Amino acid sequence: MSEENHQDIIWKIIKLEVVQPNAMLQIDEKLPLHIKEIKSISIHSIPISSIDESLQQIGELSLSLNNRKEHILHTTADFTNNTLENNNQTLIINAKLEKNAVVNGYYRDYGLLKSDASEFVPYAIKLLLECKIN
Repeated sequence: MSEENHQDIIWKIIKLEVVQPNAMLQIDEKLPLHIKEIKSISIHSIPISSIDESLQQIGELSLSLNNRKEHILHTTADFTNNTLENNNQTLIINAKLEKNAVVNGYYRDYGLLKSDASEFVPYAIKLLLECKIN
C-alpha cells in the first residue's frame, strides 16, 4: 500500500470549450496554494452530439508550470467514448509546484470532429489534474 494518505490527493479540473474548428484556446489556470505537486493529468473529450467514432486525434495540448519554467506536457488529445473511469489517456507528471503556481499553455483543435453530415461538432476537453496537497 502507498505511503501517501488518500486524503492528501485532490482533483483540479480545467474545462475547455471548443466551439469552432481549428480554435486555439489559451490556458492560464491559477492553482490553489495548498496544491504542492501535480502527480498526473487525464485528458477527456466530451462531444456535444454524435460523431464518427473512428476518429482518434482531435487536437494538441501543451502545458507549462512554475511561470513557464517547466514545460511538462506536449501531446495529442484523442477522442474517446470511454467513461472517466475507463480513460486510458492518463499521463504521469510528478511535477513539484512553486508558490502561486499557474498552469499555462494552449489547446489547439485540429478541426476533425465532425458529424455524419460533415459539420464541425463542438466539444469540451476536460483536464483532470491529480494533485498532492500538504
